Formats: sequence, C-alpha cells, structure tokens
Amino acid sequence: TALAIFLSAPSMVSPAAAQDAGMADKVEALLPSLEAYIESGMQAYAAPGLAIGIVVDDELVYAKGFGVRQAGGTDPVTPDTVFQIGSTTKAFLGTAMAILVDRGAMRWDDRVVDLFPSFQLYDPWVTREFRMFDLLAQRSGMQPYVNDIMTVLGYDADALFRSLRSAKPVSSFRSTFGYVNIPHLLAGRIVAGLEGLPGWSDVAQREILDPLGMTETSFTAEAIEAAANHAVGHSWTPAGVSAIPFDPSFPYALAFDREADVYDKSFNALAAASAAFAADGRIKDAIFSNIVVSSKDSSVSFALTAALDPKL
Repeated sequence: TALAIFLSAPSMVSPAAAQDAGMADKVEALLPSLEAYIESGMQAYAAPGLAIGIVVDDELVYAKGFGVRQAGGTDPVTPDTVFQIGSTTKAFLGTAMAILVDRGAMRWDDRVVDLFPSFQLYDPWVTREFRMFDLLAQRSGMQPYVNDIMTVLGYDADALFRSLRSAKPVSSFRSTFGYVNIPHLLAGRIVAGLEGLPGWSDVAQREILDPLGMTETSFTAEAIEAAANHAVGHSWTPAGVSAIPFDPSFPYALAFDREADVYDKSFNALAAASAAFAADGRIKDAIFSNIVVSSKDSSVSFALTAALDPKL
C-alpha cells in the first residue's frame, strides 16, 4: 500500500516566483495535518506501510516512509522502499507510445489491424475501426476485466489476444468506460515490435527510466523480490491483513508490471508532468482513488493518490 502527493503552483507562476511567494512554507505547514491524515488512513484501511513524496516546482521537498514493509514485521518503510505500482504502469506504456508518435513510428489513429493483423474482436466493424488510442482509452465496449483470469490459469499473451474475438460487448464502442487490461498488453506488444525489442518494457527502460536515472525501478516479480528494501503485497479478510507472495502470473503477465521507490517516483512525476501523463511510480498492485484539493486562495493545489492492495 502506498500514497503519493504532488503539489504545484499555478502554471502562470514561475518556480522562482512561487518559492518567493512562500510555497515552501505552505508545504511545511501542511505536513503535520497531512501526516495525521495518513496515519488515520492507514488504520482505517489496515495498511501496513506506505511511502509518500511531495514535489514542488520540479523539486522533491519531502519524502517519508510510514509503517512497516510487511504486516507483523519490524522492517520500516523508507523513501527507498520499493513498492509494486500495478496499473500505474499503464501511464508508462502511454508515455512510451507517445514517444513513438512524436518520432513518427506510429500514429494515435493507426488501425490496430494494420500494425497487428491477427487482431480480432467480436464485432467485425469494431475490429476494423479500433485504433491505437482505443487500446488505452478503456471504452472498448467489452466487459470490465475481460478474460484477465486466463493469466492465473496459465494462458500466454497470444491466447489472451485470441480470446478477445469471443468477448461479447456489453456496451457500444466508445460509449462507456470499462476497465480492461488485455488491450494494454497488446499495445505493449505492438510498441515492442515497432522498436524491434523483446518487450515494451525495454522501450520504457531505454526511453524513460535510463534517461531519468530511475535505477531502482524494474519490471519483474523476481527483481522486486531480490531488492533488499521492498514491500510485499497484502490481502485483507475480516480476520486481518496477511502478506501474499509475488506471483509472475498476475499482474506481471497482464501489464509488464513495475516497481519503484519514492525517489524514482519523484523523477517519474516530473517526466509525467512534462509529457502530460499522470505517471507516478512508487506504489504497486494498487487501486487508486484520486482527489483534487485546492486552497481557498488557489495558490496551492495538490492531487492525492491513495492506493489499496487490489486483493482488498
């Protein structure tokens, strides 16, 4: 479980002017109530531990860990603790795709069948009209989480792709939000193919992580388990919270999942802001709730992203 916070001055105010206006003092004044809120939330949701970072005007001004890395343990969470970040990984995939668009390697409105000829959905017209941006848009018309269970049953990515041709739509194309994962997996396959690399994570490594120096960020269950300072996932039941092992079949098989620490997360936040993507990068296996709060004088605003283990 983790939580990340980003603060910024209004866009028309320069960083120097914002600092001169006392932005740093406002952040400092916020911390006691923020930390109390975090501790209260941890109790309410039985979260063993979390880490947060606050970025002001492109600078990490606060980083702190709360609680422990595993329920029942004593190892504390620190800003260096590596968490899984689950579907926040999709922002990195979107950023990688945007880089390819900027370079002319693909277009957002390219038909998926032109780049992946075996692509087929239940409806022939939707198959023809499905564009690259539709892979990310969560408006496919398919049942939410369609066929995700196949990863747990051991089916590979190609089988997941083929399964979509039998997935009856539950709403009309582009009319309704419906959260799905397999189209993102397909987008990753296309990105990797366009760049001639084994996986889209290799593209993200080359284009995002390496340039930003995000050395603590990785893409596999084995990598996070090997990290000396890592948090584990937990499941909740009425009897309490218990740790669960890392499993490469989920979520890694669906999203080439990532893990990172608060410091990598901060660099990621800066890159995401520049690319107009809300990529975080510290949390993991998470369900996110986004809350935007503004002060009365509108001089400070921040987005609060709270994460709960998906097993809850």
